[in-house]
Amino acid sequence: MKKVLSTVLAASLMSVGFVAASATDAFANGQTGQSCDVDNIFSSALTADDCKGSFGGNDKKRDVEALFQDLYDENASVTFSNKLDASSGSTDWFKITNNSAENEGQIEFLKDIDYKFSFVLKAANTWSSYFFDGIEEGTIFDFTTAGVSQNGNGVAAGLSHATLYVSDIERAIREDDDKPVKVYVPEPSAIVGLAFLGGGMFLSRRRKSS
Repeated sequence: MKKVLSTVLAASLMSVGFVAASATDAFANGQTGQSCDVDNIFSSALTADDCKGSFGGNDKKRDVEALFQDLYDENASVTFSNKLDASSGSTDWFKITNNSAENEGQIEFLKDIDYKFSFVLKAANTWSSYFFDGIEEGTIFDFTTAGVSQNGNGVAAGLSHATLYVSDIERAIREDDDKPVKVYVPEPSAIVGLAFLGGGMFLSRRRKSS
């Protein structure tokens, strides 16, 4: 009888230990919101101007609008939004492709955006907002959700959805947009030729008038 009880007790302890270990592993591997970094969305020539997050729950227009007001203008508002409710695919404004884990990939913008905008990445139960000063059609960024959510092993969560929020703040004038108008200046030899031609015409007119 004692042997049977000992066997049952040992099995029970092993079961409790297994449950405890499983719970510990689950907690360690659970998703946790991360601090965003402007380099989470980047290209060889451009990164985000700023970022905010991560924040719990789902992103909403009023929340992103408050971020614009905090960063740029207290009267700023979001005038337009466009959401891709999937980890990959395309909308009229942008296209997303990603890896098999859905936590890294590329974003391609399909239209020009002439206003400051936010691009939100949502992963697991958190989201981060990345701010840009306009963009040109065809611009491609690499992205990672590492600044949104990671598990206990440091693996970024898969993308849940992405949303574009466009503000009413016009983008700053780029250097390429503000180049001075080129004025044609003749070469010195051309100036001498024009002067000689002008002088000849003047003498010709004087002879005719006399």
